[in-house]
Amino acid sequence: MGKIMEKEKFIEIENNNIVNENQKKITIFTEDDKEIKCNVVAIFKNEKNASEYIAIVPENETKVYLYGFKNVENVPELNKIESDEEFQIVSDIFNSMLE
Repeated sequence: MGKIMEKEKFIEIENNNIVNENQKKITIFTEDDKEIKCNVVAIFKNEKNASEYIAIVPENETKVYLYGFKNVENVPELNKIESDEEFQIVSDIFNSMLE
């Protein structure tokens, strides 16, 4: 299961209907082992560096959280986006998908 880190970067979605009932779900755990069920909004790639990212929304929330993403033997691995520069690039890619 993926780990969600303490300090998060997120963007607020404008339309609460962005997540529908047919979307994939993922369960992540905080560092203190709290379980959080999330809807997967998108898995997408930054073509410039070939890195993959995932956009998730915890159930009953409107904040979209962006993480680095790897699928290792069918187990999703989420990695915190460390730099503000990388986060800006990733959020720009994600926002362009919503247009």
